[in-house]
Amino acid sequence: MKLTLSNWKKAYVLFKDSDLIMLKPLKKGKRHCSLLLQNKEGFLYIDPLLGWTQIIFTKEKDTLKKFKKEYKILQTKFYGPSTKWYFFGFSCVGLIKKILGIRKFWILTPSQLYRFLNNH
Repeated sequence: MKLTLSNWKKAYVLFKDSDLIMLKPLKKGKRHCSLLLQNKEGFLYIDPLLGWTQIIFTKEKDTLKKFKKEYKILQTKFYGPSTKWYFFGFSCVGLIKKILGIRKFWILTPSQLYRFLNNH
């Protein structure tokens, strides 16, 4: 199976709280975000963490249901590739914006990303 973005039919952004001291100034409940992609083969979970990125593929059918217990989930779309380059930095928001093709430089925090996705 190829892991190109065109193979993934659905995308979900997952938001949750975090106990990291450096994230305390961010809005409670939306201090961290990760991404869940779905196709007919299963789910690909991408979680950009502080020192590394966790990537897990699973064929479990109830994956989304399991994540709903711990995360606030928004289904979204792929915004497409861009010919422009924007500095995203390496953060959970930056990686998710890059994968989804969101080119809004002003989206820096998980709560800003949540508002953008909720309105589009």
